[in-house]
Amino acid sequence: MIANSAGALATRGIEAFNAADWDALRELCSPSVTYTETGTGLRLEGIDNCDVAWHAWRTAMPDLTGTVTRTLEDGDLAAIEIRWVGTQTGPLATPDGEIPPTGRRMEITSTQWVTVRDGHTQMIDHHLDVMGIMSQLGLLPG
Repeated sequence: MIANSAGALATRGIEAFNAADWDALRELCSPSVTYTETGTGLRLEGIDNCDVAWHAWRTAMPDLTGTVTRTLEDGDLAAIEIRWVGTQTGPLATPDGEIPPTGRRMEITSTQWVTVRDGHTQMIDHHLDVMGIMSQLGLLPG
């Protein structure tokens, strides 16, 4: 992978999140970055709004770690598959309010489609397994 390719930038974004290196994550992204999440309908515009969401995930799951398992790229577009593992020991922010800590661990696979412009991440479309998260955290009826 070329150092500044779309796949390399997308992977570095996950690594920066894992390290809670918010400054590095902000530097990788365009100030006008757009982030969307399937499953929740979340759409964020601008680096400051994305930063709030990154911190919210870290608050809910301080040990949350993503491992990039596969990468596919074509020019300014990369698709990365990510294995997320974490334990919900803090409140989880949702569009309907906060979910109190469950103390339960979750492990899901997601994909991100990352568009790069002028050497910075411009758009992140995160296909997140929300049902898998909710099920593993014990938030769905048995």
